[in-house]
Amino acid sequence: MISVSSFSKFGERIQKQTRQTLWFVLNFNL
Repeated sequence: MISVSSFSKFGERIQKQTRQTLWFVLNFNL
């Protein structure tokens, strides 16, 4: 069973990576 704190940290990490990837793709396309 995963604890809530580790799950939220995991979500934050994915959100940060997704944001960086989208930012990179947008700048690369521009």
